[in-house]
Amino acid sequence: MSDGRCINATGETILVYGPKSATTPQDKDNALYRLPSSRKTPDGWDCDGIYVPNDRTADQLLGSDIAGPVAIKYVGLLSFEIERDGTKYKLPGNQGAFRPSETCCPSDFPNCVCWEIPDRSHEEFAGYPEVPGHLPA
Repeated sequence: MSDGRCINATGETILVYGPKSATTPQDKDNALYRLPSSRKTPDGWDCDGIYVPNDRTADQLLGSDIAGPVAIKYVGLLSFEIERDGTKYKLPGNQGAFRPSETCCPSDFPNCVCWEIPDRSHEEFAGYPEVPGHLPA
């Protein structure tokens, strides 16, 4: 399976799911990172999905819109681009949308994921680390 590359075309910082860090709880499959606007994740850094905060909506290509907080999972894509229209993140096809109540450790994908899915607004992203080595989009 290929590493996923996330391209942030939203005009604002987003949170993405990627490889665990030293501060990630050991029971989690990955960690949340900030990806600034007009940036993309680097080669070899597997972006597994994005976080939609409680003040944004996931506008899915297939399926109905989903109000945040929600984690959107992407599997084995070379790259995917996230755009924004007002408070809606315009999302390409994905492999699942998971609410905070749909976490389980170990992961039982596609039923649930072992990810942190906090209940935060877009303004509360400052405490998360930036994607290491992010690049211009």
